[in-house]
Amino acid sequence: MATWTQPRGASGPLDADRALDRGHARDGRPGRVLIVDDDTAVRLVCAVNLEAEGLRVLEAADGLDGLERACCERPDLVLTDVTMPGLDGFQLAEKLRRDERTRRIPLIFLSGEVGHANAQRARALGAVAYLTKPFDPRALAALVAHELAAARAGPSELTATVAS
Repeated sequence: MATWTQPRGASGPLDADRALDRGHARDGRPGRVLIVDDDTAVRLVCAVNLEAEGLRVLEAADGLDGLERACCERPDLVLTDVTMPGLDGFQLAEKLRRDERTRRIPLIFLSGEVGHANAQRARALGAVAYLTKPFDPRALAALVAHELAAARAGPSELTATVAS
């Protein structure tokens, strides 16, 4: 089961087959996405699909490393797992939101934990999406591209969550 968001300004669900706009980064450079997950395979699947769409991928194996990378590199979007050793995804999001340098970075949660409570907590932290594993990596790439374009246009906000 996957929990998806209705993208801002979209009238229907995400289409994994649609062409992505390659001009979705700041200043004409490729968008930078930080993937924070302790599972190497998840990071690899995400990275391959995002790089195939012309995005630059940064990786972190835990929340503490993710926090450091986000503060230093200021990615355009952060994908984070919820359950990780040390600093979990929610704690990471809380710290990112408290730091002026990172508070406006859109967040997407990826989690093996199904439940409305986690999705609601992600929403409260300003996440643009909460996706449960397993997820469609092509649909994730489409969501990331959409959110990068939306972030360029204005502040991020979770608009709707739909369980499928």
